[in-house]
Formats: sequence, structure tokens, C-alpha cells
Amino acid sequence: MSSRMALLLSSLSTMAVITPDAASFDGLTLVDTVGMEASGYNMQKVAKTDVAWVRVYPLPDQWTRQTGWCVDRSIVITGASKGIGRAAAEALAAAGWEIIGVARQAPTGFPGQFVTADLSDPESTAELGCDLAKRGDVLGIVNNVGVAKHESLEIATLADFSYIMDLNVRPALQLTQALLEGMRKAQFGRIVNVSSLVTRGFPFRSSYAAAKSALESLTRTMAVELALDGITANAVAPGPTETELFRENNPKGGEGERRYLAKVPMRRFADPEEIAATIAFLASDSAGFITGQTLFVDGGSSLGMI
Repeated sequence: MSSRMALLLSSLSTMAVITPDAASFDGLTLVDTVGMEASGYNMQKVAKTDVAWVRVYPLPDQWTRQTGWCVDRSIVITGASKGIGRAAAEALAAAGWEIIGVARQAPTGFPGQFVTADLSDPESTAELGCDLAKRGDVLGIVNNVGVAKHESLEIATLADFSYIMDLNVRPALQLTQALLEGMRKAQFGRIVNVSSLVTRGFPFRSSYAAAKSALESLTRTMAVELALDGITANAVAPGPTETELFRENNPKGGEGERRYLAKVPMRRFADPEEIAATIAFLASDSAGFITGQTLFVDGGSSLGMI
């Protein structure tokens, strides 16, 4: 057995470096944690017991014993050129992540690497996923790309419905699938899907609400299936936020703006940075025991709604 191994206790989602000298059974290894601590290993992240049965995994090349983490862990953010995506890039960069932004057009002054791609094209999305997977250090993803349209139920077209459903859900599935192998090898991953308050029931958003509801459901399935691999999956559901997309559908002083403000107890819209702070938290080590949740960041708008 290689001396460069990592362990994951069944009750924890963090890893530590070990050099196990013990018998193994059914993929589990009995290790002397007290002896390991006496040998100078950082045991703060593992249980303080004399012995423990643990499952052993190979360490990624970037592992460092001193920090207990991979150097240059990267996170990809779709729809990262503006709005919530751009704000999330700033917040995650400040938290120590290496940022990979994705959108059709690259912005100026982006806090990381930027890849131009058209995620409305499944083939382009698949190619991007392969490129990201080859890096080996992408352990997080913020699925933020999306599109919305103001439409009443009776005029919603099948073409619009299909397009909105596709762009809000399919890239999240494709890109997350591409990154799973690397996350599983590291026994760590953070998936944050950006949903919307409209899933609670808002007029004139038939296609968009259906798409974001599907994304929230997908989030819960991801969480259940990936929990034992140290991967969390959560959704952030912003209320009305001052972004370009929101203003395209709700001009200042218009009926849409008044309708949304009337539903916000705080009587204001969110700043993108407030949504980004929530995304950064869910991507952090501190959120390791939170998975499968949809967190509404809406100024109280969802209170009392079904």
C-alpha cells in the first residue's frame, strides 16, 4: 500500500494523511490514530480514538499534509460574465478558490481564468466538460447559467418552453457529470445550483419556474447519490436581484418591478453580492454537512408561500 494515502472516516467528510500499517477488510483499514498523532500527523480533522476502521483512498497529486487540502482547488462558474455569476466569482476567489468562468463573452477584469463557450449547444458543453475534467483540480461548480422570459400561461410556446428548460437544466447535468470522477478521487466536491424564488409560484414565468423546479429536484438527487463521496449539492434560490437578466424582464418603474417589490418584506431587491456570499458559504468547508437543500435568499419573499 502506498504511503501517500488519504482516509475518510464514515462520520466525517474531511480527509487526513495516513501511512496505514494494518490489515484491511472489504476496503476498510484499521489504523492507530493515536500513533499517527504521535508521529506528527495533523489529526484535528479525524476522530480522537485509539483505532478506527476507515476507507482508504489515493491522494490527488496536489495534496499537502501541512494544509490538509489540495493546492489550487478550482471551481467553475457558468454564466460568470455578469450578475450573480460575476459576483460569485469575486466571492469565491476571495475565499481561496481558483476561478474558471464560463460564458459566451469574456468580461474585463475577471478574477481568474475565463473560457468562452455556448452552453446552449450540447456538443460545446460536452467539449467544455471534457477539458475541465482533464485538469484534475476542479472540485466545485456553480451552475448559474440560465434564461428567463416574461410570458403568460396561454401564450407560452413549446419552442420557448423547450429552450428555457434546456439551458437552465442540461448544462448543470452535463458539466457536473464531467467533474464527478475528479471529485470522487478527491473525496470532496461542492455543487451549487442557482435556482429562483419563482419556484414558489409567480405569474408570467411558466417555463422559467418549471425549469428551476427541475433544477432543484436534480439538486436533491445529486445530494443523495453523492453524499458518501464527500460531495455536497445545494441550490440557492435568489429573490429579485439587481441583475441584467432581471432588468431585461422588469424595467425600472414598470409593472413587474412593482409586483416583485410588493412581495418582498424588506421592500428592496437583492444585490448580486448578497447572493454570491451564500454561494461562497455553500462551497466552503464549513458547509460540509449541508446537502440537498434549497436556500432562499429573498428578503423574506418566500415566507408564507407554498
